[in-house]
Amino acid sequence: MKHLKYIALISLLLTACGTGVVEVDDSNYEPKIAIDGYLYPHAPVTNIKITRNFPLNTSLLRTNIFLSDANVVLTDLAGRKDYPLTFNAQTFAFGYEGEDLLIEYGHAYKLSVDAIIDGTELHCNATTTVPVAGFKILQNESKIAPSPYFPENADGSIEKWEYTFERSPDTGFYALSIVSLDADTSTFIYDSPYSSFKDASDFEEEEWKDLIYNFTWQQDLQLKSGQSTLPLDWYLFPFYGKYRTILYAGDENFRDYLLTAWQVQEIDGNFHEPILHIEGDGIGIFGSAIADTVFLEVLRD
Repeated sequence: MKHLKYIALISLLLTACGTGVVEVDDSNYEPKIAIDGYLYPHAPVTNIKITRNFPLNTSLLRTNIFLSDANVVLTDLAGRKDYPLTFNAQTFAFGYEGEDLLIEYGHAYKLSVDAIIDGTELHCNATTTVPVAGFKILQNESKIAPSPYFPENADGSIEKWEYTFERSPDTGFYALSIVSLDADTSTFIYDSPYSSFKDASDFEEEEWKDLIYNFTWQQDLQLKSGQSTLPLDWYLFPFYGKYRTILYAGDENFRDYLLTAWQVQEIDGNFHEPILHIEGDGIGIFGSAIADTVFLEVLRD
């Protein structure tokens, strides 16, 4: 349910430097369509989540979060063709059921949503341009062999995993998601220099589950073909065992959402509005990316 907790982002912001204050109550609530959707080239469109926000202190049921009756249309702007999306009651997501839609590299797509929330007719739309082909992790040139944790070289430096990848032209943002596949209190690395936990009893309930997922990114890379490297720091790997990592070459929407939506408070205490690239009565993300996957393994000594 963590990813389903959409609440209104309408806030009264105090812009004076120092400690920021946000005053939020139900009088600030406005119904919004919440989008959570990504397109990937040559992959089916199956996981476009369309949900709604709620006033504060509302008891939420999973079934009334999703806007199953919404009218959702994906438009191929190059081909000028509309593709109506259908709600799947098993996945709680919208997708395209036909076989005549192919998400292409470098093409632009528009998502349009009409829905009724609390008796109010709402509309929003967003456009994403899929990155141009070219991105790929070069596994033979990357440092990805199974490794003990925090290995030290003879000169005292720390050896790290490192990805070498081909960039996509016109794409300067690359994000890496990291998921521990063997996470448990028995596989947690307690003697890590980044850990404040000394044994399993230090965790509160299932607090260790918050460490399963990590991410990092590179931005402002050259907007042309060529190779770049991404070193992986060991704090991203708190467990022994296997990891699934996915490196994304993300479009502008992907980049701005990742960089601005998860942390809306500045260092000086003031707040900024996240950059969402959604027009009308919507919040959330509609973006696109090229993805490549690599599996890693942290070995016990």
